[in-house]
Amino acid sequence: MINVKAIYIKLIAYITFNILFKKRGIFTGFFCLVVLGACTPTSSDSDPGDEISGIYIMTGLRTVDTYTDGIASENEKTETTQTNISLVIKVKLIENNQDKVRFYGLEGADTGNFDEKVFSNCIKPEHCPVYATLNNTKLEFDIVQNGRSYKGSGTITIINQTVMQLNSKFQNGNITIEYDISGVRKRN
Repeated sequence: MINVKAIYIKLIAYITFNILFKKRGIFTGFFCLVVLGACTPTSSDSDPGDEISGIYIMTGLRTVDTYTDGIASENEKTETTQTNISLVIKVKLIENNQDKVRFYGLEGADTGNFDEKVFSNCIKPEHCPVYATLNNTKLEFDIVQNGRSYKGSGTITIINQTVMQLNSKFQNGNITIEYDISGVRKRN
């Protein structure tokens, strides 16, 4: 069972220290060593799913563009808003299909405001199929549902810890939301 309180406390610590230090290199090292305990070398004979599947603490930028008409067009853009975001995402490598990854809690896909996610009626992320293809370290999203789309790419790399980086775009009528997020997998 996921210890939500522990994840919440670690996320608060992450945000607090990020604001205080403002230097990603120093902070990432501190966060990795002290808060997550995630900087121990990985075993080379372990199952790749063991290194990819897990809870990821992600931070980054969310950019919302709204347009005057119902179709996104650079000439008709009326407003752009940028927000720093922090997310906790669950990722699971599909056991019988090593090139498919299941995501839970991915903003813009299965979580977020009603009009700002692909699965608009999704109440529990477990019931909304958010998958990405995995080719070596590259992730690809291409989800279309009821006129809404969530497309993007990213990487999962494993060196001393598992690091994920995602660039994606949600689109629904006159709203386009771009996500540029990255983070590390929490060690068990």
